[in-house]
Formats: sequence, C-alpha cells, structure tokens
Amino acid sequence: MVHELQKEGFVLHRRYSKLQFTQKGRKIAQKLTSKHRLIESFLRNMLKISPKNVHHEAHRLEHAFSDESIFKMRKLLGNPKKDPHGKPIPQ
Repeated sequence: MVHELQKEGFVLHRRYSKLQFTQKGRKIAQKLTSKHRLIESFLRNMLKISPKNVHHEAHRLEHAFSDESIFKMRKLLGNPKKDPHGKPIPQ
C-alpha cells in the first residue's frame, strides 16, 4: 500500500524511514479528516448518536458524502470548530 501511495504522489518513503506526506497527500488527508470530524459532529449533535459510536459510523460515511453535502452539513451545524471529541475540524 505504501508503494501505491508513493506512486500516486501522496507520500515520500525511503526504506526503514518514516513516511512523509507530499503537499498533495497532506491536502487530501486534511480534507478527509475535516469530512470525518464534521460527520461526527452531525451524528452527535443532530442525530444524537452515542459518543462512543460516532467515530465508527463517521468512518463508514466519510467516503460517501459529496463535497456539496459536506458544505451544506457544515453550514447547517454553524461551521463548528471542534468535533465531539474536542479535536479541531480543519477548514
């Protein structure tokens, strides 16, 4: 998998050293993190899903929501700055 990520230009990797995101990889990772945390906020605040279940549920949904849906979800929630666990939601 590391080889595939490197081939796609998302990470830099040398054998026996740490992985390093490329700018392209970092941008995608931040976008996915933002989606995930925003979905967690939606599930907790709007649907009243248990805090112990929001992470797993958000993980299942994060790839399914379009950018347009995420934009509207963010607006509906009042552009939250933190997820239900207190972690910042990247803008």
